Amino acid sequence: MRFAQRGKCHELDFVVGNALLDGALALVQVTTTMDDEITAHRELIALNSAMERLEVEEGTMVTLDECRDTQTDHGIVHVVLAWE
Repeated sequence: MRFAQRGKCHELDFVVGNALLDGALALVQVTTTMDDEITAHRELIALNSAMERLEVEEGTMVTLDECRDTQTDHGIVHVVLAWE
């Protein structure tokens, strides 16, 4: 899903549910790694912006090498390992 917010274009990998009619049930962003600060920032900003826009309080970031929870301005992002 591509969307613009505050003059910037963001891309979210997966929206579970119908974001246009019934609302999103879950938001999922996928990245190989969050080791690179620029990549981590870009991916978290996109997910956080989608959480705000679609009024979802939790999102999921799927990675190959990290597992943690991160508090953002609009809720919690669960960073999970792809193979779990």
